[in-house]
Amino acid sequence: MSLIVISQFWLTVEEYKLLPSDAPEKAHRAQDIYQRFFTPQSRSEVNITAKMRDQIADRVVFHSDNLFDDPQKEVRMNCGCQAFDLNLIFA
Repeated sequence: MSLIVISQFWLTVEEYKLLPSDAPEKAHRAQDIYQRFFTPQSRSEVNITAKMRDQIADRVVFHSDNLFDDPQKEVRMNCGCQAFDLNLIFA
């Protein structure tokens, strides 16, 4: 998992969080994020546990604002990015 993929994932999720909860595109965007970053065949797959991937797959239909919070935390822990705060970089 490259820093480029991590950055793309992070920015995409942060943009998703900015969408209004009732925005018609929110469900579509949640599904796109899942397909792009969480499916095994994805070229941009992020490193999360199978359990976390299954949880996201089960919850993606609800497209809540915090849907990707736990995967963001796990990606940060797994990528060795603990030394810097991705929120500060992309704020």
